[in-house]
Amino acid sequence: MSEHQEFCDDLCYDLALEYQAELQYRQHASQLKGCYALFEEDMLVHADEEAHHANILNELIDYLGYIPPTSVAPVQTSDDTCEMLRQDLEGEETAITRYKNRICQARDLGLYEIEPFLMHILKEEMHHKFDLDDLIEDKE
Repeated sequence: MSEHQEFCDDLCYDLALEYQAELQYRQHASQLKGCYALFEEDMLVHADEEAHHANILNELIDYLGYIPPTSVAPVQTSDDTCEMLRQDLEGEETAITRYKNRICQARDLGLYEIEPFLMHILKEEMHHKFDLDDLIEDKE
């Protein structure tokens, strides 16, 4: 498999994870209990941003000459609010690592025009992580 094909396959998997993140945030937002319920709107903002990330990835995959897939990575659920937040935090940490790798891949392939889009996604994923870190820290 060529490096270009591997990069596109990785972007396709990232897309499946963005779909998952959007759905997971929406489901978790509706399930927040107690003092966490105040953060439902913030979680829905995160969901909207994840949907925007998916749109960006769809465009990039198409730009690279591939058909964007419609698969969704498995959504994590729980009836425990703290566990839901930890699931979301784990997803953000994974996304941060993946997008850092994707930026390096784009550079290695000379796809410099793609880097700003990936940097935008990375920046928002980092903000999501910071939000979740603060929320979890404040409530523990």
